[in-house]
Amino acid sequence: MLTLPMRYGTAIDHTVGCGLVGYFNRVRERPPVHNRDADEISIRRAESHDDYRAFTDLACEYLDSLGFEVDFQDVDREMAEAQRRYGEAGRGAALLVVNRAGEVVGIAALRDLGAGACELKRMYVKPTHRGSGIGRSLCETAICVAQRLGYQTMRLDTMRRMTAATRLYESLGFRRIQPYTLNPLPDAQFYERELDTSA
Repeated sequence: MLTLPMRYGTAIDHTVGCGLVGYFNRVRERPPVHNRDADEISIRRAESHDDYRAFTDLACEYLDSLGFEVDFQDVDREMAEAQRRYGEAGRGAALLVVNRAGEVVGIAALRDLGAGACELKRMYVKPTHRGSGIGRSLCETAICVAQRLGYQTMRLDTMRRMTAATRLYESLGFRRIQPYTLNPLPDAQFYERELDTSA
């Protein structure tokens, strides 16, 4: 485990690679998280059944928080198949943000879309742990994992109303594209980012 300077409040599993030490050395200092029982954060891949249960529990919390229905995504099936869909066998990944107490406070997932593309799914940080750059660190980690898995592009869909999320994605190099998947919501937006497979 690589533990970063505490002013970042974040540690990361070194196995994700992708020059993360350099990235965190370059990242600007951010204000501390106000919830100090989470003053050391790690980001790691889900491996065990318990890990995936924690992932799906927080994914359901995220979905409940949206304020709109996403039944068109067949969420029940997604949660039931999370370990197969987001596990290594499916060329995916489920990422867990874990605080010092062992509580999972954030998640993200990668899903194989075929043809060298993956999709970033279910990126979420609990409200009590926002405001210190954890979301950015989580998204950067997902990008690095995708590169290590050999993906050439990463795609995602989000809502125009989710302004903080869209600002984050655009600041990390995602650009608007035409719809690549079904999302009938009127303010749906679709993004793509090229990946550096040599990283």
